[in-house]
Amino acid sequence: MKTGNKRNPNIPILLSMIGMVFAIMACSSQTSSNGQSPNESTGQDTSIEPSPPLTNVTCYEGIQPGQTTKTEAIALLGEPVASEQTGSDEVLLYPSPLAGQFNTIILENLIVVFSSIVMDEDTTLVLTSIKAQYGEPVQIAYSYYAMGSKVYIYPEKGFALIGDENFDIVYVKQCFAPVSLEGYMERWGKELPAEDPFVE
Repeated sequence: MKTGNKRNPNIPILLSMIGMVFAIMACSSQTSSNGQSPNESTGQDTSIEPSPPLTNVTCYEGIQPGQTTKTEAIALLGEPVASEQTGSDEVLLYPSPLAGQFNTIILENLIVVFSSIVMDEDTTLVLTSIKAQYGEPVQIAYSYYAMGSKVYIYPEKGFALIGDENFDIVYVKQCFAPVSLEGYMERWGKELPAEDPFVE
């Protein structure tokens, strides 16, 4: 009886399949001589551009209107230069970059409910960038602040800006707990002029 070795016909197929797997693995991990991946060497940019940072409309870092207490606010900002009582509200005054103007914190029942910051050249905001990010304000009102200034109100986002579209600048940013437009006007907008106060 002849017992010569018979060659298994499946072995060449198996070997070629293993070879293909190794070839695919080698191609996927291959880099060009300058250390770039094949996509990079062909000039294709596979990176994802990061989103632009959000414009910061927070008035004071760490102070959340409707939540932060008077004690916590003073611990962060220090003692105010002055304080005033107006009805049930207490107003804390802090120095601003502009002489004769103050940054303010308004307290109700010892809780911060409103704050405003006077902007300067180093912290100025651009109105068009705010609008690009947050959309058009819910309402625009006249302001006593300066000739040409108006109040750009984003009540449900918890901020309003006093600025001038002609100069594309923000003079003052105001922060409060998010509220409806009616709620804002009832609480914070009562004193806003109905007509341009600088027009005779």
